Amino acid sequence: MLISRKKFLKISGGALAGAALSNLWMPGLLKAASVKDGKGRLPIIWFQGQSCSGCVVSLANTEYPGIDEVLIEVITLDYQPTLMAAAGDVALDVIRRMIKDEKGQYILAIEGSIPLDAGGEYCTVGEVDEKPITALEWIKEIGNNALAVLAIGSCASWGGIPAASPNPTGAVPASEVIKDKPIINIPGCPPHPDWMVGTMVHVLKYGIPELDELDRP
Repeated sequence: MLISRKKFLKISGGALAGAALSNLWMPGLLKAASVKDGKGRLPIIWFQGQSCSGCVVSLANTEYPGIDEVLIEVITLDYQPTLMAAAGDVALDVIRRMIKDEKGQYILAIEGSIPLDAGGEYCTVGEVDEKPITALEWIKEIGNNALAVLAIGSCASWGGIPAASPNPTGAVPASEVIKDKPIINIPGCPPHPDWMVGTMVHVLKYGIPELDELDRP
């Protein structure tokens, strides 16, 4: 499809303006959420189901502020299997500790869809007494003890590619697993880091944001 020079310049100008606004807006949010205000940082368990890790990679590419500032000033990313050094039971013990010690205070961020078929065995994380623990079990336990849930990316928000027909694993979005907690959908494949960081800052500073009919901020 051909476009005119005038239309091209209009599109390009809009993109540049958006980038400039992002550069101005995000540092202001970071300052607003500074730990100096006494609120502390937002504790997050970032759980990955049927995902490609693209959403957390997008978060790591945030520029205004950078990921180092986000982790120091805005959130405590206590559990995130792609980024954390710990693995196995040592990593999963972090989840167990937070459920026990920070019940109702942490945020569950879900990346990826959740499989329901075959008892959820298409996605397992760790085991107890040599029995695999399904992502479905983890998400129910973590989510039911969380303050709220962030459905990160299109897979967690709508089901995404894993839920596409014929959907052999019975993949579903977070909203079909967790029913009694606020769920904030941040769709995108992957979502822009500003959307994720901005939502986290809003939850930390002001609580759950106003949502549209699709539960998006």
